[in-house]
Amino acid sequence: MKRNILIIIATVFTIVSVGNAQEEADIDMIVRDLLEDMAIDGRLSENGDEAQDLYELAEKKIDINSATADELRSIHVLTESQVQSIIYERSRVGAFNSVLDLMMMPEFDEWFVTRLARFIKYDDPAEKHQRHYLKGEFLSRVAIQTPKAAGFDTIVKSPYVGEPLKLLSRNKLSLDDKLTVGFVAQSDMGEPICSHGVSLTDFTSGFLSYKNNHNGIARAVIGHYHIHIGQGLGVWTGFSTDQTSVQASIDRRAEIINPTLSAAESGYLRGGACMLVHNKSYLTLYSSWTDNDATMLTMSNDTIEEREYVQTIQKDGYHRTQKEIEGRNNVETKLSGVYASQGFYLGKIGIGANKWRCSVPLSNGDKLYRLNYPSVEDIVTYHTDFRLIYPRVKIYGEGALQDTRIKRLAVICGIDLALAGGSYLTIAYRDFSRNYYAAVQNPYSRWAQPSGERGLYMAMQTSPVRKLEVLTSINLYSNRWLTYRCMFPSDGYKIRLNAKYAINKNAEVAFRVRVDDNDISSSANQYKKEREHRISYKMHYESAPLPIVRFKGAVEQIHYRKGEREASIGWWFSQELKIKAENMSNLSATLYVAHFDTDDYNSRIYAYMPDMLYSMSTPAYSGKGVIAIGQLGINPVSNLTLTARVKRLRYLDREEIGTGNEKTSGAGRTEFKIQLRYKLFHRL
Repeated sequence: MKRNILIIIATVFTIVSVGNAQEEADIDMIVRDLLEDMAIDGRLSENGDEAQDLYELAEKKIDINSATADELRSIHVLTESQVQSIIYERSRVGAFNSVLDLMMMPEFDEWFVTRLARFIKYDDPAEKHQRHYLKGEFLSRVAIQTPKAAGFDTIVKSPYVGEPLKLLSRNKLSLDDKLTVGFVAQSDMGEPICSHGVSLTDFTSGFLSYKNNHNGIARAVIGHYHIHIGQGLGVWTGFSTDQTSVQASIDRRAEIINPTLSAAESGYLRGGACMLVHNKSYLTLYSSWTDNDATMLTMSNDTIEEREYVQTIQKDGYHRTQKEIEGRNNVETKLSGVYASQGFYLGKIGIGANKWRCSVPLSNGDKLYRLNYPSVEDIVTYHTDFRLIYPRVKIYGEGALQDTRIKRLAVICGIDLALAGGSYLTIAYRDFSRNYYAAVQNPYSRWAQPSGERGLYMAMQTSPVRKLEVLTSINLYSNRWLTYRCMFPSDGYKIRLNAKYAINKNAEVAFRVRVDDNDISSSANQYKKEREHRISYKMHYESAPLPIVRFKGAVEQIHYRKGEREASIGWWFSQELKIKAENMSNLSATLYVAHFDTDDYNSRIYAYMPDMLYSMSTPAYSGKGVIAIGQLGINPVSNLTLTARVKRLRYLDREEIGTGNEKTSGAGRTEFKIQLRYKLFHRL
């Protein structure tokens, strides 16, 4: 009865609150869906810090008058034909001045241009060469949690050597958007500050970058950065936006060199990279040496002495206990590579090679599913990619070869078709040999380590009526080798259905169905195979009855079944209210409440909730409980924003939260955050 009441309340709230609002949502929807899907697939680290790169995408507006084709492709709401239309029209009539210029093109109507406005800006190229300016952002944040976790117990010797504070400082300064310097420092709760060999905070990084869209040195960076090449088979670091709720294609579209201020402590490169350009010829050189946390394994046999091997490279970045500190940065990885590409009228082709080296040899250990991992120090990868573009057809792909003797092969190829009526069809095939090892690669795949995977992805994106977008996809996959979840060769499929209707330019409602079905080892006997089935139904809506008010809400049900066991059910209901009053010192306030009720951990729900800028996570919630969040932001002076946030989580079915060092007494947990952000813009 209670669950039915929740559905009724959500439905009534949707009907009543749909009205007028500001255009927002596409980036929010991409972020929310990507994080929730990656969390379900086990592809996010525990703290989810690598997803901070998405906020840079959300804040970064592309200059439509100077952007390259690849920069335009990084705007995921644009199709390939629209990218080509923008470039052609720009060369024919000159710079775009406003949305009215875009609406003169047949592929851009008022509704679509309203969505696109969040991603682009209109700078006059002639004006841009005559002015100089400084632009910057300086952000500091502190978070504290109560009650303290067991790891901070002071009655006995505390396992955590630091204080229960999480600190972040993120700063960036740019001259004419060409020369940019950035610095970030972070400490997680429990990590030492200015002690135990830590100079300031546990993690620091930064970069100095140069960008120029003309011939010569088009891009250069020293410090922390990401490399994005092809479809991710040769090298791809950092976050990747594969399939989203607004784009069917999985064709990778990102700048090759991208400096980063992410506070993630893994998945980045540290060193130098540059891109040389002459007309449509590109040459990219990169080199990196990074320190990593690793779980070590000591092995020996009859012929050699005992030796340490790397069993697992850790990605959580936690250094809270003495043991974690001792294992901090205990191995070094190096990467050096070259990539050359040539653009031509119908597309581009590229070829490259890189060498990844670990200071301690990798080991497959004693796990059966790891027997296909390479027990080596060096991995050399040769790769080639292409993209062919016709008026209504795009064909793309990449192939990679590791170790010419063993021949670890991997291939991805796909085709995107623009059909009549604004519909798009995508078909992509992938095949990774069981010896292919993704050390600094990140191709589209079902699992984080794609060794032995073979799959077919198909998607259709269509708009049967104006303002209604429907996206359906199916991902069929099989593993010819064991995985950590199944001790047999296995197969499965993932089906997604997204339907989004824009009631007007200010309100929309979206529905999502996701079905996951795959083989898994039995929990009772790992050498017995069972079928795992998970289906999720979700409704999400956004609306604003007043210009300064926006409502967001969601209802979700999870249905999980393993083998012949009884199904496990989970429910989620949330409601969010945002208020932004620009005439009151840009006052902004967010109120968020959520209720979850799941039978057990199998029907857990991954939920993305509102948070401060550059702070996001998608934790799993199971059991019964409520969540309340309040956030308040104000601009006391120009360009300065002060934000405070409090989150209260209370379980209704237990008296303790968490386990081990993270355990807290009582059924509730409260987190406080405060953030100061200053934005600079000064004409020289």
